Amino acid sequence: MKQIFLVIFLLKIAGASQAQMTIVSTGPTLIPNALVQKLLGPGVSATNAVYSGSMLSKGRFYGASFDSIQAGIILTNGIVNSLIADSAAILLSDDMATSGDTLLDALITPLQTFDAAKLEFDLNAVSDSFQLEFMYASEDYNDLVNFSNNDLIGIFLSGPGIVGEQNIAVIPGTATPVNVNSVNNGQATAGMANGPCTNCQYYVDNDGGNNFAFDGYTFPIIAKTVVQPCQEYHIKIVIADVGNPFSNSAILIKEGSLKSLGQIDFFVNGMPSNNNDTIKKCPGDTITLSLNAASNYNWSTGASTQGIVVIAPQAGTAPVQYSAFITNPPVYSCFSWTTTIWLQSDTSYCNTAGIFNINSKNTLATLIPNPFFQSAVLSFDNPTREKMRLKIYGADGTVVKQDISYEEQFIINKENLKAGIYFYEISDIAAAIIYSGKMMV
Repeated sequence: MKQIFLVIFLLKIAGASQAQMTIVSTGPTLIPNALVQKLLGPGVSATNAVYSGSMLSKGRFYGASFDSIQAGIILTNGIVNSLIADSAAILLSDDMATSGDTLLDALITPLQTFDAAKLEFDLNAVSDSFQLEFMYASEDYNDLVNFSNNDLIGIFLSGPGIVGEQNIAVIPGTATPVNVNSVNNGQATAGMANGPCTNCQYYVDNDGGNNFAFDGYTFPIIAKTVVQPCQEYHIKIVIADVGNPFSNSAILIKEGSLKSLGQIDFFVNGMPSNNNDTIKKCPGDTITLSLNAASNYNWSTGASTQGIVVIAPQAGTAPVQYSAFITNPPVYSCFSWTTTIWLQSDTSYCNTAGIFNINSKNTLATLIPNPFFQSAVLSFDNPTREKMRLKIYGADGTVVKQDISYEEQFIINKENLKAGIYFYEISDIAAAIIYSGKMMV
C-alpha cells in the first residue's frame, strides 16, 4: 500500500465511506494525454504524456466518496476493473507479466520491481509551486506490514533547481517514502490491526469493508512542491510490485487537483511585496527589486535580469511604477505577470542627526540570494548594534531555526532545511518584530 507524496498538507477526514464507484477501463479517454488532462487544474499546462505498462492497469473513476476525492484517474499493478468488489475479503493478485521501474528498483535494492504502471508528462506552472491530491490503497495491508516485499509507488519530479529525480511520494514533513511499512496500524494476519501505530493518522483500515477491494488505504493527501515559474518539469507517477509479481495496489489521483499555487513574487530588498504596494524610501536611496528564479525576465525598464537596482525619486515628485513578468518563450501558454510596485520618496524615512528609526515598518531586510540552495546572507540595519534574534518558521508555523546577532546580518545555511517556502522574523531585545519576510530553499 502506500500513501502518497510530498510534502506537506494532510486533509483531515473521518470515516471515508465508499459509495458505488464506477471505473472506466476502455475508450479514448484513457489515452495518456486524456488521462493527464483529467488531472489538470488552474495555472498548469502539460504536454508529452506517455503511459507504460499493461493496458489493463490504467483507468478513470467517478462516483466515489473517499471524502474529498470523488473522481480522477487510477494506476494499479494489477487489473483496474478488479478494484471494485463486494468485500475487501477478496484477495486481489494479478501477474501482469510486465517489467518494473528502475527508479523504484533503486529504492529497494537488491530486490526488483514487476508489473509497473507509469504515467509520465512534462508540466509548466505559472507560479512558484503546485499541488496534487492523491490516495494509495493496497492488498499488502495488514498481513505484510514489516515485510520487505511491499508494493511501491513513486512520484518523481525533475527539472530546474532539482538534482536528479526527486521522489515526492514521502510522508508529509519527512523524507521517508510512503509504503506499507511506513504507514500502518501494525501487522495482523486476520481482522483489523490494533497497533503499534506507524504514521497511522494517514491510514484507513478497510479489512472487511464493502465496495472497495483493498484491505487498507490512505486518507487523501495534498502534496505541494516548490518550482520555478514557467519552467518545464518532468513528472513520473509509478506503481509496481516488489520481489514478486503478485498482490495488487493502486494510486488514485483526484481529478483537477494538479494546479498552480502561490504567485510570482516581487521582492523589494529581499522581502516579498503585495500587488500595487507603495514602497516609501528616502530620496536617492537605492532599492533592489527582484523576481523568483526563472530563465526569462522582462521588466518595465527593459531589463532582462532577475533583479534590478533602482533609485528612489526626488522629494516632491510622483511615485515611479515598476512591473515585470516571467515567461518561457517555447511554452506560450505560460505567461505570468508579477505584481506592480510603486516607489515613492518620503523624507521621514531618512536618517537625520544620527537618529535611526529601527521600528519603521518600511525598513527592509535583504536576503541574497533568494531562493538559495546552500546559504544566504540576511542583511538588515542595526546601527546601534542591538541584540537581534532571528526565527525561521516552516509553512506549518513551526520554528525550524533560531540565531542571535549583534551585527547587521545573519548567515543562513541550508543544513537540514528541505526545499520549500519559509518565513523569517527579526526581533529586538524587547521581542518587537522589526523585520519579516519570506524565503525559499
